Amino acid sequence: MRGTVPVAASADLAALIEAVFEEQLKLRKDSNGDALGLGYYKLVFDTECGVMVQALHRLMEEADPGQHQLITLSGTPLSRLDPPALEMLLTGLSSLGFKATRLDLKLDDFTKTVTPELAFQAAEMGNTKGFRRYRRTQSDDGGYTFYGGSRGSDRGGKYLRIYIKSVESGGEIDATRIDGELSSDKAHEAFDRLTMAPLKMWPRFVVSVIAGCYNFLDRSVSPRADRCPQLSWWAAVITNPKG
Repeated sequence: MRGTVPVAASADLAALIEAVFEEQLKLRKDSNGDALGLGYYKLVFDTECGVMVQALHRLMEEADPGQHQLITLSGTPLSRLDPPALEMLLTGLSSLGFKATRLDLKLDDFTKTVTPELAFQAAEMGNTKGFRRYRRTQSDDGGYTFYGGSRGSDRGGKYLRIYIKSVESGGEIDATRIDGELSSDKAHEAFDRLTMAPLKMWPRFVVSVIAGCYNFLDRSVSPRADRCPQLSWWAAVITNPKG
């Protein structure tokens, strides 16, 4: 997850991160003890678990309140949080004016009903909705990955990956991983909807967002997508997720 928070909320943002992750947000420095920037940003704070905050000015109090700072939370720190802590983080970010620029959602199909091969076959037959570009790759260990859509806001703001997670995780997660990557306005809208939903509804929400962005349909039924049923393997996971 990535997004921006107004510089005026710097102190509250640091307090939120440190409370949720129980780690101090520290200024990144070089070997000489000087603040170490990163590209466009002149100031970088991070935690041991991988949360990173970047800002324009070395001293927050010198910054224009209208400026922003960028916060990046990878899957590693987020996976450490239990549901209440995750809710505290996301609702806290929302209250600070967080605007998501990228949001990654995942669904694990432990039945392995969905596979990269089925997704690729469906795309080859034109049985998709929500994206036109697609491809399939094979890694050195023999695992396939299906990609649908294109990265970036100028490419629709949604990107799909389907792969066998057991290959990537060395057998720890024996499931098909369905990854939805949202960017720009789609990420912002999904984040706002997520923080307004009750915590117990979050798993269903993730499924609904993925289903709303990407679909696999039996287009032999009708030339109109709204009259086509979902392909059975996709419907089995989207309408009754077991992941």
